[in-house]
Amino acid sequence: MKAFKNFQQANNWLLSIGKKTTRDAIPAVSQQAYKDVKEFTYWDEGTMYQSGSLHSKFAQGIVTMIAPQVRRLYYGDASAGPGNRRAISLWWEETVRRNVKEWKRIYIKIYDYYKR
Repeated sequence: MKAFKNFQQANNWLLSIGKKTTRDAIPAVSQQAYKDVKEFTYWDEGTMYQSGSLHSKFAQGIVTMIAPQVRRLYYGDASAGPGNRRAISLWWEETVRRNVKEWKRIYIKIYDYYKR
């Protein structure tokens, strides 16, 4: 068990752990989210999904797909395309619903690593 001499020392330790965890967890979780979203994303030639690896800013926690068909497919047509039978509109919401617990586990694992 970690022992502290005073409240300030404990508080500084917690702040340090929080900063380190956040620094490492944001890219890890955003990269995992990008991988997970593939399950429900439309896939014909793959350019829409692959645009995410080019345009996302994983270090900042931003996952972005930039292609002409993204908006139309995300908000519109709900039928699955030929490349992915599981594709749905509003794919991000379904991805979050199914994977948020795993993303939390990634964060907790990183937190536990730093609090040792």
